[in-house]
Amino acid sequence: YMPAYNIVTDAEKEKIKEYVKNGGTLVLTFRSGTRDEYNRVRPMALPGVFKEIAGIEAVEFDAPRKPVKIYRKNHMHIRK
Repeated sequence: YMPAYNIVTDAEKEKIKEYVKNGGTLVLTFRSGTRDEYNRVRPMALPGVFKEIAGIEAVEFDAPRKPVKIYRKNHMHIRK
């Protein structure tokens, strides 16, 4: 579990990748993996260095202007 784990070295990324490859579960938040060890923003899409591990890429995101009700179905979140 790595909430708000923004600053990640390349060595840490490799350890985490191996952990997940061996069956470990990785929980990330919206800025995890976005900065290097010197706290510089990495020039890559979210979730930064965890993009390959998580199998996702956020091309665009925005905050909802009004509350959004989230329904959970089969471990997927569905916005209505």
